[in-house]
Amino acid sequence: MEKSSNSLFANEREANLESTVAMVEDVLIDLGHFVNECRAERPGSAQS
Repeated sequence: MEKSSNSLFANEREANLESTVAMVEDVLIDLGHFVNECRAERPGSAQS
């Protein structure tokens, strides 16, 4: 299978991480937590 650098999921690890974050956030929202109010904004941290 040939990998294309222009494909939507060229970086499999990044795609898996984003998918995992989305699933965890969905569960937190279903449990009544407000995800945006809980985000830590620290210098140098990754933007989610």
